[in-house]
Amino acid sequence: MPYRSGKRIFSLFVPTSAIAAVSIILSTLILSMLYIRQFSYIIEVQEEERIRGAIQLFSQIHFGSVPAFLSIMEEGPVQDFLFGRKSLKERALQALKVLDRSLMNNELIDSIYLYSTVSGILSTRAGLELEELTDPTLPSFLEHVGNVGFPLYKLRRVIVRGELAPRNFFTITFGSISPSPHRIGYALVVNLSERKIRKALWGQTVSSQMYILDGEGRFLSHPEPSFFGAHVKEDPRFGSLIQDQDDRGVRRVKDEHGKHWIATWVDHPEIHWRFVTLASEDTLFGPIYRVRNWAVLASVGVLAFAILGSYLISLQINRKLQRKQMILEFLREEVHQDGNGVEGEVFHRTFLGRWRKPLAIAIGVWDGIAAEGKDREPLPFVEIVEEGLKKERIEAVEVIELGDRAVLIYCMFQEKPEIVFSKLKETLRQGYGIEYGGFYIDRSLGAGELPEGYTCLHSAFRTDYLRKRGELLPVSCGEPRKVMAEEMESFDGQASRASPLDLKELEQAFRTGNPTEAKKALSEIGECLRRAKDPDLFRYIRTAIGYRLPEILHEDAELILPGGVKGFRAALAGIDHLDDLCGYLGSVVERLQERSSIHQGRKKVELVKRVKTLIDQNLSDRSLGTEKIASEVGLSAGYLRELFKNAEGVSLLEYMGRKRLEVAKNLLQTTDLPVREVCDRAGFLNYSYFITYFKKNTGYTPKEYRDNLRQGSV
Repeated sequence: MPYRSGKRIFSLFVPTSAIAAVSIILSTLILSMLYIRQFSYIIEVQEEERIRGAIQLFSQIHFGSVPAFLSIMEEGPVQDFLFGRKSLKERALQALKVLDRSLMNNELIDSIYLYSTVSGILSTRAGLELEELTDPTLPSFLEHVGNVGFPLYKLRRVIVRGELAPRNFFTITFGSISPSPHRIGYALVVNLSERKIRKALWGQTVSSQMYILDGEGRFLSHPEPSFFGAHVKEDPRFGSLIQDQDDRGVRRVKDEHGKHWIATWVDHPEIHWRFVTLASEDTLFGPIYRVRNWAVLASVGVLAFAILGSYLISLQINRKLQRKQMILEFLREEVHQDGNGVEGEVFHRTFLGRWRKPLAIAIGVWDGIAAEGKDREPLPFVEIVEEGLKKERIEAVEVIELGDRAVLIYCMFQEKPEIVFSKLKETLRQGYGIEYGGFYIDRSLGAGELPEGYTCLHSAFRTDYLRKRGELLPVSCGEPRKVMAEEMESFDGQASRASPLDLKELEQAFRTGNPTEAKKALSEIGECLRRAKDPDLFRYIRTAIGYRLPEILHEDAELILPGGVKGFRAALAGIDHLDDLCGYLGSVVERLQERSSIHQGRKKVELVKRVKTLIDQNLSDRSLGTEKIASEVGLSAGYLRELFKNAEGVSLLEYMGRKRLEVAKNLLQTTDLPVREVCDRAGFLNYSYFITYFKKNTGYTPKEYRDNLRQGSV
């Protein structure tokens, strides 16, 4: 494997880095100028769109909430409380249920109060308030409200009982506060939270802040709660904005500290409210200037460090790769030339000059991911082995990559090789979640014996498929030439008995559905592969089985093969050991025994019944779908859909939808759970889909359905 020298790497890297640095500098200067020119316009359009979105959302809240609040007054329990019907305790309890339901259905409400000169005050905070009020200012507020016809929103700052900081409310009041002792005074007071409305309209933004002003120049919403209801004169940034007659615009304003802000405003089209956003000019444009000023200097500095660092790293990597390549060349040349193919100078420089102690040598093999490592990020196998050896503090380690799943390991001898590599296996399993196996020389070696040890390991590695998953096997270092010759002679004499034609017996057994003959054929194939010790033959038979069995089973393949045809072939491709292959095919044979009964109607009925049971038991699981159910019952998704449709006359998804609808209707009829919780318990994907599906199949929304049930019209 040829490697470039450090000088060659340096000569290629420096021009590339220089071109990249100059390009970055020029691009930064040009882009900064274009960005500054266009940014103001982008900010204006963006902020105006956000304000209009907030106005639209506020209109939905405004026009959608008021009718809902009025409907509270029409509820029978509320009427009973306001006008003193039934006992006080009973009417308070029933009315409180109505108020709590309204509170839960509207996330913007802070609290709701019912006032009656007959029954007293009822609130969602404390229920029936007979003595100390949770809102001490409520009686005086109601005295000044008067009868129906007052302005819709009242700004109020209220210190709720038990709290220190005041709360800001938009208060809506309905009713009639009569001064006459002969008439019942009553009122419904709904406190909308300014903080919640603000959050709903604007969310969590960091580039700008939203403000709402009314026609009299007062703050209806301000990031600082203390400004609620205050006049705009208290904030000098708004002095000129309140005087501007345009219904939309952008202006640069200044605060009392001389700091500049970009103000964008849009007036509400129906009520005299002005929605304003303020963004700090330093926040918007400061980074642009700083990036422009420091771009050139930073690029030059980064370029210098990158050149120096990359050069040093490339030299280190180059030396490491060259050393590993020299080691492999030394080992392979010794094999090819009877141990005398490497010049004495190279031999002494590579090994005898460095390795003074006995060595342990092994070929490590990646045998897959252990259960502990299924959720971990995969790393290259050679890096995992290097880190594992460092954790074990093994002296003078070299790890050379031999392929995607094999590495050559040699290190200073400290303990018996069996102990060293067993510790490494446990470290890799616990620390990295991988199964590690392979072959190791069962004794320590001197530097001059490494080629012989490598030959023995390489010969053993040829038959890696005969090793069990995660197994570490010792290898004796004897006469490698003689061992290899004996293995080749053995293979030449036995290869005919492991011919791929032996698959005909297995194919015939699957074609006739005879599990006994299939087990016998599998056993014979396994014995042939063990005698042959040929990895190419193992891979050929594994691939041939993956394609021949699905063809033989035809339409039954999706039912008998685990995971269907695709899953079966994918599983076979991931098997690298003969024992695993025999075990996996043995499970296929066991499924073959059930083929005749599966074709019978009784078996299909049992499968459908099992599917229905799974649906009934897991209906609230939103992730429950065709793929998950198919995995549970051991069928492919496509076959399950066809089987269920033929048996029930409806698709599996339609059946699940009907079951969920039945659960939802039952919950609406028998409980007072909120509609959203009914949606969750019935297992619908989301709330909007639940509303749409429910109305499509019943003609009512869930709320209408519940209300009509209670009124007896459904």
